[in-house]
Amino acid sequence: MMLLEALRIAAHGWRVIPLFEPQPGGRCSCGRGQTCDRPGKHPRIAAWQHAATRDEALIGTWWGRWPSASVGIATGRGLFVVDLDGPAGEASWRSLVGRREVPATPEASTARGRHLFFSVEGPARTSKGALGNGIDTRGEGGFVVAAPSLHASGVRVLVVRPGFVH
Repeated sequence: MMLLEALRIAAHGWRVIPLFEPQPGGRCSCGRGQTCDRPGKHPRIAAWQHAATRDEALIGTWWGRWPSASVGIATGRGLFVVDLDGPAGEASWRSLVGRREVPATPEASTARGRHLFFSVEGPARTSKGALGNGIDTRGEGGFVVAAPSLHASGVRVLVVRPGFVH
């Protein structure tokens, strides 16, 4: 299932990476167990920013080695993700966009909120809270956890609007 999703994402032009996956009780498969502060939310490979790929053979190798690895989507290089966390993120987003129309874009439901995926030209920054309370962004040097990966809380990331922006 995870390999197929990684290949599908890559076929749409986005670069993927394998992530450690959360284990029962919120532990991480990275081996640090309960001491891991990002269970299921960190890359299994070194220098992932440079290794992120759309190459089917490499993706097959990675998921052949780690079949249950969560799927990460590397951001930057034309992909920008707005991460809205909970009611605070939603309120900040509504305040930020006001009455302006936001283009229809793919989005995913996360354990704490949702991700909005945008195609952009030029560099896009990764930030925490710079756009408002509860809004993080992922641009150059960032990544997000993709559907159908499992969150440490037991909630799966779900695609809300299918399709990808190029």
